[in-house]
Amino acid sequence: MGKEEAPEHEPDAWLPPSDGRRPTARFDLDLETERLGDYGTRAWLFGVLVGVAVIAAVTAAGVLPAREHVPAGEGGIMLGLVLAGAVIGILCFVDSAIEWRKRHAAVVADGWRAAEVLVFTPSGRADTGKVSVRYRDHSRIVLYPAASTHLVGARGHAHSQEVWVGGAGRFMVVLFPPEEPGQWPYAVPVGAREPRVP
Repeated sequence: MGKEEAPEHEPDAWLPPSDGRRPTARFDLDLETERLGDYGTRAWLFGVLVGVAVIAAVTAAGVLPAREHVPAGEGGIMLGLVLAGAVIGILCFVDSAIEWRKRHAAVVADGWRAAEVLVFTPSGRADTGKVSVRYRDHSRIVLYPAASTHLVGARGHAHSQEVWVGGAGRFMVVLFPPEEPGQWPYAVPVGAREPRVP
């Protein structure tokens, strides 16, 4: 299998070399690394809350009627379907929590690297696309967004952006600068399918 080429882009889309005065350099990377672990904890808690909320909502709405009004066997089927849906929802968020924890560990082990990125989102979809990365040493890599509510397309622009890229392999993160004063940097989970190209 050959090396994957970076997506096509306009030659002048990349910003000129950094002069060291851009705001990316002011990120508190230790704090941002800690926040990656917090994302995992929040995903797990949110999954549990969603599961409990689903069961409570369908019970309150009468989807699970009293036993005396349910033909034999049907109550168990309805309860099973509701519980299955709640469990699936919980598992999705638990999987997200595990992925964030793995990314946190990868960033702790491999650190952050300053880079510039171009974000490509086909048909304007924020949940798909590619991130073409160019590091300060001019090496390159193409990253792909992981399933998450942190959508890479939310930070797509016509020109390159200075970011920090952390982790390695399947468990990487692109840390975009905040778009407005007072906002947190925006972490997008991504993964590589091929190694960096010098």
